[in-house]
Amino acid sequence: MTPEAPTINEIVYQNIERIQAEQLKRMADVTGLTRFSRYHVNDLVQFDFNGLIRYGRITTVMNRAGLFSYNIDSGRTWYREVDESKINGMAAESRAITILR
Repeated sequence: MTPEAPTINEIVYQNIERIQAEQLKRMADVTGLTRFSRYHVNDLVQFDFNGLIRYGRITTVMNRAGLFSYNIDSGRTWYREVDESKINGMAAESRAITILR
C-alpha cells in the first residue's frame, strides 16, 4: 500500500475538544499526566496521520490543561493541532530532511 501524497493546499484541522476528551479518558490514572511537553519547537518528528506515517518540524507547542498538541510543518503541508499521542518520536534527521525537501 503506497501512502497518498498530500495536496499543496492541505491543512488539517483536528477538533481539540475531541482530542482532550480522548486523552482525559486515557489519563484517568494521574501517573500519565506530565507538565512539560515531550517535544519542542524545531524538533523533527515522525507522526501518524490517518494511518499514514508523516515527517515534519514542530512549529508551535500548545498546552491546554496539561494536554499538548502541536502544529507541524512538513514541507508543503501544515498539520494543525496534532495530538501528542499521535507523534511516534523523533525522526532520524537525514530521513526527515530528505522528505521535507
